[in-house]
Parts: sequence; structure tokens; C-alpha cells
Amino acid sequence: MILTVFPRRTFVPIASTLVARVILLILAGLWLAPICLWGQAVQQPESEGGATTVRMLLLTEKAQNLELYYSEKPELEIDSESGGVLPPSGPVLVGARGLSQALPCKGKALYMWLKDSASKDGFRLVSSIQIEASSDEFVVLLVPGAKLLKPYLINASLEHFQGGALLFFNTLDVPIAAQFNEEVTIVQPLDPVIAEAPEYEDKPWFGLRMYEPVSGGGAKVFCSRRRTYQQGVRSYYFIFRNSNNGRIDYRSINEFIGLRGMK
Repeated sequence: MILTVFPRRTFVPIASTLVARVILLILAGLWLAPICLWGQAVQQPESEGGATTVRMLLLTEKAQNLELYYSEKPELEIDSESGGVLPPSGPVLVGARGLSQALPCKGKALYMWLKDSASKDGFRLVSSIQIEASSDEFVVLLVPGAKLLKPYLINASLEHFQGGALLFFNTLDVPIAAQFNEEVTIVQPLDPVIAEAPEYEDKPWFGLRMYEPVSGGGAKVFCSRRRTYQQGVRSYYFIFRNSNNGRIDYRSINEFIGLRGMK
């Protein structure tokens, strides 16, 4: 089953003296409770016509690239004259270091194919992307499985997903906490979360920390860094478990969107 996930944003503004206590409580198990301290529903903007564009990002531990092909139908078309199979459009390079080129999509689905000499038609279907909302622009996060690429659809036209925004995607089986100065965002497994950078103050950067839960209760930091305010850039944080040492790790990818993303 292909799961389409739209970003859910949950902020917990807290005083600096309570940061550690709140993180410990949430990651110790209270995150399961249906708590909503602040937030509001986000409405999806309607497309003004024309083709929707889709760009893709491959979420893998190692920075690999795939040459994918695409179509708007789940079956390859047959050439009426020769009777042979028409190949899907492409290829398009989809990698882990940056977003792919924009692909046009006029329908409500996009199907991704990989060249496969063992397949009857020379191509193998590896991902089905269902576009269930109206927007001019989408970003698709592709998570490799045993044989398929699981897509997570993000509406790139959302007002709070513009310049300066950060998107977190957690592939662990436990939640993590991301702290921006004095604000905390909880990132559940396999649930993309968009967070806006804190308000600009007197410094050109803000503090970013990420916490993981530890056995027996509590939490520890696995990321602590300063992040520069960049109004023409939005960033993706991919959290995973390092296969070499078993530790929780992350990768950040910047997307330069220029003046159109500035508030």
C-alpha cells in the first residue's frame, strides 16, 4: 500500500529552564498521548491550472543516485504501428544529495520505473505516487525498500514550507525531538514534519539540537549545531541509524529556492 503523507506541524514553545524536562517526558512515553498545545490546520492551496510539477529526493544512508523513468499510467503503452512497448519518459537522475529536475504531471498519479533486463518489457515499476491534493508543486521523498521505493508526498506550495523552513523525516522506530533555541518539535517515525526557523534576533544563526530517547528513560543529544538564517533556502533533515556503528545519524540537504521563497 502506498502511503501519502502530508506534513503535520507540532511546536511546543517552552522556557529554556524546562527544555530538558519536557524532552525527557515526551521521549519517555508521553508522546503517545493526543496532546495539542499549539497549532492550526493548514489548508492546501489550489492549483491555478497547468501541469503540476514533481521533484524527488532519494533518502538513503549512502549518497547514491538512480536513473528513473516515469509515466502517468501504471502500464507501459503499446505502439499502434509496431506493436512493441513504448518506453516511459526519461531518464531522470534522482539522488540523495539534492532534488531532481521537475517532472510534469497532468493527472493524479505518477509512476516511476527502473530499467530491468530481467523484466519482460525491459522496465520494472518501482514506485506509484498518488497526487491526492491540488498544488502547483510537490516534493516526493523516496525511501528504498526491498524492491520498491516508498513515496512520501509533500506539498511544496504550503505557506510555511518556503524560504527558511526545515523538513524533518525520521526513519527510526522511535520519535526524536528537534530543538530550535527554546522551541521543541517532536518528529514521529515516518511522518514528515515541517518546522519554521525561530524569529531572527541579534545573531545571524540559531541553535539546533536533536535528541534521541535512551533505554530506561531520558534522552541524549545526537546533533548539536548552529544553523545560519537563510531565507532563500529550505532544508531537509533525514534521520537514520548508521549501519556501520548502529548510532543515530542524520544528513541535511539544502534546496536553493531564491527570491520566490523569501518572506
